[in-house]
Amino acid sequence: MVPKPIEEKERPVHPALLTTLFLMMLVAFYVGWVDRQENPVQPFKETVVKQPSPESNISIKNLNWTRGGFGSVMLVTFTLKNENHYNVRDVQIKCDLSGKSGTVIGSVEQTIFERLVDTKTFSDVNMGFIPGQTNSVNCSVLSAKRDS
Repeated sequence: MVPKPIEEKERPVHPALLTTLFLMMLVAFYVGWVDRQENPVQPFKETVVKQPSPESNISIKNLNWTRGGFGSVMLVTFTLKNENHYNVRDVQIKCDLSGKSGTVIGSVEQTIFERLVDTKTFSDVNMGFIPGQTNSVNCSVLSAKRDS
């Protein structure tokens, strides 16, 4: 004789258990919602370490200028000092030209197509034509390229 298998009876889920589970899910949702309101998710921002530009570490020293070409051309003698930890080349110089009143009346630019290792003096650099009323100049380094 073969024994009869025992039938399993489904147990009903107790309503109190369902209510408790529902309330726990509701509280978890609310806590998560409140946390997102207080601490919103910030989008990922890529951090880029910006290297200083080569021209920011080049200075002009001992600037002297004269007129050439019947008084209409500016000739400049100056020393460039490279304080970068690498060589630079093609240094672009800009000179603002002022009249006797101090008003800027124009500007001239010139690129020095040489390699600058440390400190170098450049004599009688032709900056181009200048207005006849030019009384003073203020020169700065506009750009430079890192030498490879």
